[in-house]
Amino acid sequence: MEQRGDIALVMLDVDGTLLDTPQNRQLPAQTGPVLGRVMERGVQVGLASGRNYAHLMSQMGHLGLNGPMVCNNGASVLYQEALLYSSTLDGDTLRFAFQLSKELKCLVEYSSVHDIFIYQAPGYEGPAFAAADKGPYLILLSGDAASFARVLDTPVAKITFGVDTREKAAYIREALEQWNRSAPQPVTISASFWFAIEVTAQGVSKGRGLQMALQQCHIPPEAVLAIGDGDNDVEMLRAVGASFAMENGSAQAKAAARYLAPSVKENGAVTVLKRYILGEG
Repeated sequence: MEQRGDIALVMLDVDGTLLDTPQNRQLPAQTGPVLGRVMERGVQVGLASGRNYAHLMSQMGHLGLNGPMVCNNGASVLYQEALLYSSTLDGDTLRFAFQLSKELKCLVEYSSVHDIFIYQAPGYEGPAFAAADKGPYLILLSGDAASFARVLDTPVAKITFGVDTREKAAYIREALEQWNRSAPQPVTISASFWFAIEVTAQGVSKGRGLQMALQQCHIPPEAVLAIGDGDNDVEMLRAVGASFAMENGSAQAKAAARYLAPSVKENGAVTVLKRYILGEG
């Protein structure tokens, strides 16, 4: 791919693309200045993440990005801080996930646009996800019914299960697929990593969320460059004119993308932007 002067919007996944999660949650020093120079070229820069808006802004707000924010895997879409779209999960699904997390000794996160409720079952030994951070948007649950009642009173857009074994990951996927066969409101099951299983309302995806944002921005899909690494990035990578999967990405992401970027350990997303947007290197 040659340098593209027709790109109007860059959409970036976060974990596994900009950040080497969970090994290193720090943004490389070079990333911010490069994103700034991309925006100086008149190209908007947005994020497409499984994280909710508050969590994204806590770590990325200082970048001053001017593009859309496709959050909660597409269940929440914002542009210039205005909420364009929000999808929520029903109470039965929320309760089912809570009981499943207790049964398997997992971590479970319930994300709205601005809050994340977190329950970590005793005995869980996997990644902490948002619980590793600090902020008023993080609300820890004790595991009792009174604590969980706060979740039921919140418009939850996404559930994330954290697991510490692949056997648990497979069990949760099978349990969710079985749930879908009889649930009044089936769900979409995706993953950012093997240990992070994500649940949204049926039909939700980063690709669909991006399409809604593009209508608001008046940008055609062919003028978008997107970079991602996970299964939850597949629909976004298929929906744009220039798509890159990280070298560390999943097989599904690589199959969906047109091009391959260097790994997150090499700050591959910045390499792509420098070469194809800024014409460097």
